[in-house]
Amino acid sequence: MKILIEIGNRPEPAWKEKFPQWNLLNEVSYAFCEALHRWEYLKDRPHPDVIFLALPEGSNLSDFEFVEDGAKDPGKFIFTFPNMQASIMMQILGFNGRVLCFNNGIKTSEFAKNECKEIAKTGKIAWLFTSPSVIEDEKRVVLFSSYPES
Repeated sequence: MKILIEIGNRPEPAWKEKFPQWNLLNEVSYAFCEALHRWEYLKDRPHPDVIFLALPEGSNLSDFEFVEDGAKDPGKFIFTFPNMQASIMMQILGFNGRVLCFNNGIKTSEFAKNECKEIAKTGKIAWLFTSPSVIEDEKRVVLFSSYPES
């Protein structure tokens, strides 16, 4: 599944009660949380044994923006780390589990897909969330896949 999330002007989100520090999130984290809110039905699916968070450039973009802004707010910086993004996603989903974060440049998404397929061969469920670095019409692309594919 694919969803496009507006990143320019971020309104106060409907999910703000689940994560009150929403305004500290970088663009990728905000987009993942907004996508999860819109994909509410994922909560009713069998919980995955593992979630893969595939970010081709890791937190490089938000790290750069943090430094460019004068590194004024360390609290904002912490939410750029992929493991923090994963934690926030679990909070929005309302469950916990294993999360693996990948960043391997342009090979990230393909590598994560292959890992998910291998896990599915063992009878386990894997979810994959990714967001490529390309922005489409001022919107962040968020992709979701479930393995085994249904």
